[in-house]
Amino acid sequence: MVAADGATVDFGDLKRHCLRRLPSYMVPEEMELCRSLPKTSTGKIDRRQLKQAAP
Repeated sequence: MVAADGATVDFGDLKRHCLRRLPSYMVPEEMELCRSLPKTSTGKIDRRQLKQAAP
């Protein structure tokens, strides 16, 4: 995920937020914070480069 500029992320709060709104099987076990998401030339998220974008 990518946080908004200047925002801080508390993964516990985020997981609780997801659990209130999603079925438990849809809540990810692990989350990673990235500076940005890689995009293709058409503006879609480039899933091939996504793993390389993590810090």
